Amino acid sequence: TGEWPVCSPVVIRKIELDALFQTLVVAEQGSFHKAASLLGVKTSTLSRRIHELEARIGVSLFQRHRHGVRPTDAGRIFLENMQRIESDLDSVLVNARAAGRGEAGWLRIGLYVSLSAGPARGALMAYANRFPDIEITVVDESRRSLMERLTSGALDIIIVNGQVRQGALDVVPL
Repeated sequence: TGEWPVCSPVVIRKIELDALFQTLVVAEQGSFHKAASLLGVKTSTLSRRIHELEARIGVSLFQRHRHGVRPTDAGRIFLENMQRIESDLDSVLVNARAAGRGEAGWLRIGLYVSLSAGPARGALMAYANRFPDIEITVVDESRRSLMERLTSGALDIIIVNGQVRQGALDVVPL
């Protein structure tokens, strides 16, 4: 027929993200008018967006009646999935913010010192306790190997004893 399947990337990209999430507000409010007021858009704009979404996916999401709207059977399934997606998207954004602040992600450490002696073990434990969402990987290798891995980006930090040639590296004496 020349139509794209509903789940094709072409169709998905043409769906307005706002319209997807606005369906949740319409369902919660049970009315386009109340939802539009809450969202700060015109009722006609909201109604048009939802109608266009329904046309794109080929199913009615709401039964419209004089006193508002109710989800259809297909609408209930759609809304349940949208609530899950909204929650997943919220997690994605929270995790991205945490990673941006250095509170989540990973830290790859190379050691050429003993963790059993000196302050390194205590500092590492304190860091792990303060940032539990950071996955810490520790490797113990030769100085040369650690320097190569740091330079290549395979490690984020190395802790070595003695002098280190700086080059493009930041060296902080401990």
